[in-house]
Amino acid sequence: MSPLGEVFRVRLRKFPSLVNCCTIDWFTNWPEDALLDVAKGALQDNELGIEQYFDGVTEMFKIIHQSVEKISVKFLDQLRRYNYVTPTSYLELLSCYQSILKERLNYFGGQKTRLEKGLNVLAEAAVEIANLSEMLDKKQPELEATKIEVAQTKDVIAKESVAAEETRIIVAADEADAAAQEAEVSAINKSAQDDLAIAEPALEEATKQLRALEVNDFYELKST
Repeated sequence: MSPLGEVFRVRLRKFPSLVNCCTIDWFTNWPEDALLDVAKGALQDNELGIEQYFDGVTEMFKIIHQSVEKISVKFLDQLRRYNYVTPTSYLELLSCYQSILKERLNYFGGQKTRLEKGLNVLAEAAVEIANLSEMLDKKQPELEATKIEVAQTKDVIAKESVAAEETRIIVAADEADAAAQEAEVSAINKSAQDDLAIAEPALEEATKQLRALEVNDFYELKST
């Protein structure tokens, strides 16, 4: 049980037997060998990936714990306040290191996987681009020939368009002449119809008079 914090005091008030009927064993600071052995036992997980730096990491935790103990002594001398450095603190430090390291390994492992996938996609795209470039190089003569054919076809179409335009102008002029002639013929026809309409009554009257003549009338006309 750590004497650090308010929990220890509350338990002593609730359970006085902890003071009256128990003997408190005060543990002194762990020796260096104990600190190293505990660190090695806690960090022997192969998933951490620190095999190459294992001895250095365990030595680092030993130094950290011992330095905190030394600073706690100075803290007590200068400020008259206790900072308890217990074995539990050391175990919590190791456990915190393990959890943070595993979290960061998972994070960077995911980032590495994403990067590898991206690089693979870029490599595949580079291969596709190289294939397309090679295909374009092979098709370049055909493309040039097609360009020439298209240019020639455009020239032919342009010339045919000019000839068609000239033909259209000639046809339009012929249509205009035909329309003028048609109008002239229509005018002549109308005039003839008008003259015929005027002459028809006189023709009918002459026809009636002619039919009314007799043979004797011709004799009388001859004698006169």
